[in-house]
Amino acid sequence: SAQQNVRANVDKLLQKKTYNSREAQTWTNFISEACVKSLTDLSKNFKYIISTLIVQKANCGLNISGSCFWDSETDGNFSIMWENASMVCIVNVYGMAL
Repeated sequence: SAQQNVRANVDKLLQKKTYNSREAQTWTNFISEACVKSLTDLSKNFKYIISTLIVQKANCGLNISGSCFWDSETDGNFSIMWENASMVCIVNVYGMAL
């Protein structure tokens, strides 16, 4: 599934890493680009928008929201949250039918 595909991309890059503020931007870029490529390989019938966030684990809150206007019959979105001992990664995926 698309969700498993995205989770695999995140896990592949981050599974053995600890949070590093100097590397986090590179990681978010890589994850977003890898997800677009792998989702396009899965189905070329959609335009994809990927938003990736990596934050260091700490005792603080994080709230994210989004809204879309689209055809709910053909378009969709999902989010995955991945975490390890030092960081949290959230990937939001939007797919719009061509």
